[in-house]
Amino acid sequence: MPTVADAFTSEVDELMRKYCGDDWRLAVDKMEIVGVRAMDKLGLDIIGGQRLLEQARSIKDENELNAMRCCPSAAESSMRSMQDQLLPGISENELWATQHYENIRRGGEWIETRLLSFGPRTNPWFNECGP
Repeated sequence: MPTVADAFTSEVDELMRKYCGDDWRLAVDKMEIVGVRAMDKLGLDIIGGQRLLEQARSIKDENELNAMRCCPSAAESSMRSMQDQLLPGISENELWATQHYENIRRGGEWIETRLLSFGPRTNPWFNECGP
């Protein structure tokens, strides 16, 4: 039975044959081992692509630049809403949820961690919020 990895490598195989001639090197940023093994079966030379992709990501079009211009305002508004909710007895989780809600409401992206802590929990650094 074909797997998702098989379907993906079939597409990669087709594209490599169409566009790459005899150069079967493929730069990959990150890939699960099942994907790497499936690519190995095709005879691809998988190379690290993180630096190449970071360079490509550093080039921004007008749409990306406009989004970046909006970010500070959206973040400031989200933080202001969080300040307004900062009342005695509120938990870190409740306060962080306010910020996260306001961020999403304004079209913000995923937030990687819940870094929000008060008082003695501020040190050592990197405590995620709690009750």
